[in-house]
Amino acid sequence: MASTGKKWAIGCGIGCGFFLLIIGAVGTCGYFSVRQIVDKADGIEESFNELDAQLGHAKDFVPDPEGRIPADRMEIFLAVRQELAPSRDESSLLMARLEDKSMPRGPARAFDKIKAGIGFIPAMMAFIEERNHVLLARGMGLGEYQYIYSLAFFGVLEKDPSDGPDFQVTGPEDEDEQSGPIRWGVHRQEDDSEGVRDLRAKETRRYLNKALGLIVRNQLEELDRRLDGVDDPDLMQWRVDLAAEVEAMETEPRRILWEEGLPPQLLDSIEPYRDRLEDSYEEMMNVVEMGLVNHS
Repeated sequence: MASTGKKWAIGCGIGCGFFLLIIGAVGTCGYFSVRQIVDKADGIEESFNELDAQLGHAKDFVPDPEGRIPADRMEIFLAVRQELAPSRDESSLLMARLEDKSMPRGPARAFDKIKAGIGFIPAMMAFIEERNHVLLARGMGLGEYQYIYSLAFFGVLEKDPSDGPDFQVTGPEDEDEQSGPIRWGVHRQEDDSEGVRDLRAKETRRYLNKALGLIVRNQLEELDRRLDGVDDPDLMQWRVDLAAEVEAMETEPRRILWEEGLPPQLLDSIEPYRDRLEDSYEEMMNVVEMGLVNHS
């Protein structure tokens, strides 16, 4: 049986391996043992399990079949983000220190990166666990959170899916390892931030396409149930549009949901919150917010 740390590192879904990025900031290639944080990982895994048990698995979320996001759900989303702001800002600042190239190379720079990394690991793990507990307390599942996040930030505010640090994580060194410390390979090329962003954009798109493609299919199925025996021209037209979007998500593996523009009911749901959403966005943390941790 895999160790608890192993199960968490591979399976928790959001931010699971991100602490590994500190190695990329310290050198071009390295490894980091996570045995000393297994206890914290247990707590994070439990929080994911509790989210699934109480609010359902992310892939099972069903958006409003008529396409709106109720105002109370937008308020809950923003309340979650406001409550998480201190820990999100702390992690973002530490990440910026890890990314900073202004100091000349040498022992002083390496020491500064190590200091930032030492603080970054517990800060990131605290953010993940706190996010899960806040979602539980507010009654919002992870699927709904990611659905609104993507539509609001990538759809309405037109943020870049490649947002995040210039680190690249290449994955577990041995996914078949059953015991002992978990070791991951991490790579960073000092002058290849553009390449890292391009790779992240592709991986983020694939991730969002898979996760939200399942969710929007749930929405279509629920709409069909609502339309059974109902003659509503507006809903029928919405059904045509939604079915076309589901098909597009299935045939274009890097498509983001509603890539060509959000339908009116979604725009109307999100637009009134534009300023508050803008204030809550943290570019550096996008990769963690969306769950992308393995750039292979």
